[in-house]
Amino acid sequence: MATGTATCEKEASGNVFCTLSSSGSSIDLATVVSDAQALNSAIDSSSALVITAFGGAGGNGEDETFQGGSGGSGGSAQMVTTLDDLKSRYGATTIYYYLGAQGSSEHEGGKGGSSTIVAAADLASTTPTTDNVLLVAGGGGGGGQAGQSGNGHGGGSGGAAVSQNGIAVSVSGADGGGTDNGGGGGGGGNGTGGAAGRGGCQAGGAGNDGLGGQGGPVHVGSGPSTSTGWSNVSDVPAGIGTNGEGGEGEWRPENVDGGAEGGGGGGGYGGGGGAACSAMDYDDPENITIYPAGGGGGGGSYAAASSGSANLTYTSGSQDGSVFITFLAP
Repeated sequence: MATGTATCEKEASGNVFCTLSSSGSSIDLATVVSDAQALNSAIDSSSALVITAFGGAGGNGEDETFQGGSGGSGGSAQMVTTLDDLKSRYGATTIYYYLGAQGSSEHEGGKGGSSTIVAAADLASTTPTTDNVLLVAGGGGGGGQAGQSGNGHGGGSGGAAVSQNGIAVSVSGADGGGTDNGGGGGGGGNGTGGAAGRGGCQAGGAGNDGLGGQGGPVHVGSGPSTSTGWSNVSDVPAGIGTNGEGGEGEWRPENVDGGAEGGGGGGGYGGGGGAACSAMDYDDPENITIYPAGGGGGGGSYAAASSGSANLTYTSGSQDGSVFITFLAP
């Protein structure tokens, strides 16, 4: 596991804003405190720090006669703590972070985005639980393939969780768009996977329960494509496995009444459900209509209890996941 770095800058308010690198997946926050202190000497181990994570967005559905559905935006999660508090609660100051990736748009339906996870344990060898995870920012659901009668339906966004002083918070992802002719997947949340999209030619796959978050695959050939992993680790951490993985977006070929392909669900604290593939209309044998497919549901987000409060709002500048740390000026 490579050690990451932080790039920090002092804001006009005196706060110090740091971005964790994508070249590593663990960092001792004591070193980040030192980096921040070099920019504002009043910052120390008792200073409030805000950790913010963004998940990966879902992939877009393929255009046909109309436009493919847009992938859902990655979710977010935020907590307030201090270096001293982290050491007291978790026994160490090193965090492990897994940056969500945007779901691929290489297939007809968009794959789900993976979650971004910040943990106090190395998840390559430890199962993630709410006792060792600080943040999960759910991934967005993949967009559905367009049909011959309208645009593909969009994927649901990941949840947005901001914890309170002493209170952990879990927020479900949004449902993917859809209709009775191609249903969207349900958003995952609170550790429970979202419902599979129904209606159309084949129901999607339900999102997996648990805390984790690979982005859901889509159907290719006779089975699922690869799932969406994390951008800063080469393999799926063994402790995470398929926990919280998004459900499969479905497809069947036209010769078995298949229509457009549904989007995969986003990963998270409960993976989003995969969308159904759409139906075909045979009312006019000379002009068969393929309906647009549904979008995958967004993954659930989680933020461990804070030890303080802050009023900071950020937006992600990327379709891939990220982790920011802001030190509040005393």
